[in-house]
Amino acid sequence: MVKKISVDTAVLTDPSTAAADIDRCLNTMLYESRPVYIGVPVDMSHRQISGEGLKTPLKRELPPNDKAQEEKVVNEIWSMVKSAKKPVIILDGNTVRNNLTAEANKIAELTGWPYLTTCMSKGGANEELPNYSGVYGGGGSIEEVRKVVEDESDFVLWVGSFRTDFNTGELTDFVDEKKTVDLQRFFTKIGGQKAKSSKVEWDPYPLPEAAKEKKELKQDFLWAALSKIIKAGDLVVGETGTSAFGLAGTWYAKGSSGYNQTIFGSIGYAGPSFTGALKAAKEAGTVNRGILVTVEGSLQLTAMCFADLLKLDLKPLIFVLNNNGYTVERLIHGKQASYNTLPVWDYKQLCTVFGPEHPSKYHGPIKDDSELHKGECFQLVELVLGELDAPWSVGQVTASIEAFNQKHAPKEAGTSMGG
Repeated sequence: MVKKISVDTAVLTDPSTAAADIDRCLNTMLYESRPVYIGVPVDMSHRQISGEGLKTPLKRELPPNDKAQEEKVVNEIWSMVKSAKKPVIILDGNTVRNNLTAEANKIAELTGWPYLTTCMSKGGANEELPNYSGVYGGGGSIEEVRKVVEDESDFVLWVGSFRTDFNTGELTDFVDEKKTVDLQRFFTKIGGQKAKSSKVEWDPYPLPEAAKEKKELKQDFLWAALSKIIKAGDLVVGETGTSAFGLAGTWYAKGSSGYNQTIFGSIGYAGPSFTGALKAAKEAGTVNRGILVTVEGSLQLTAMCFADLLKLDLKPLIFVLNNNGYTVERLIHGKQASYNTLPVWDYKQLCTVFGPEHPSKYHGPIKDDSELHKGECFQLVELVLGELDAPWSVGQVTASIEAFNQKHAPKEAGTSMGG
């Protein structure tokens, strides 16, 4: 199975070749930035192998480009840039995955062109740049953003595009390839063909309006309010579904970072991923605080991660969106169906269950956010929302999925995006 999901594999059965197999897989992993698999049989785990390979550093850099080909590509791109009247830049998921956000932010800063992210790359852009212009997600974008990218632009510099269904508003991104340069790790596409500075008028992406007090918590209030919480040095991880789409509309402070995944609808991934990422980042000294935004349906699948978060004393700030069930599934199919309703949990008791000897704090109705910034212990905030309340972009995407299902699939079939 692993061969189909890994760029390289090795099962260590021979001590004379084990070290070379390990080095080969590690080098491939670093070069491709993709997963590898190394199997270590029980009877091999204590065998002595050669350490000669340790004298040779792993290859951490890509090899240089072919100079002639590079010059040709640069000249073609420069020709498009010089003739462009309304250029834009889109920072996408592969930029974040390949750790090239600093370079993309520098290009945006130097050119001053309208600068957008996608849902997958949210947290990678410097949103304090005056030319930061929002999140592009095809038909799931606000109309002003969609219009600038699809209708008005005559040159699109797409840095690390990752055009999956969830990342493109269910494949509703209609950007003319002829005006697009797509920069990837191993290739560049110019006008749709693979090859191995004027400004457009736009309104700078506005900061979310100040949250106004409401009797009932709503999604449109929530994501604007979270913009006041995220600070420099924060690591923000969003769950699949409403969390990822909602965070796309939240303003991230400069110096913060974000992670979500819009490739698979693997609900429940965020809790364990957040735990590992926060542990690694704190060991490396690259973050001050971790923020997890999840939903109750996803959390109920992998809530055991709370035990590790408490044991490792990571002091996270966790928001649990409680819609009393699978909101995205309801919007796609079965608004009143019983199978979209979840068992009720008492979330304030989770920390007592998973780590009774560790300090924690449960926040009920929020009146003042000052406590949330202290980060002195594990903090859990439960946010109770309406059953069908979802970010606007989720409504657009789920409507497209529902229409597709009704046209092409059996009545009871559906596409899962998470809760």
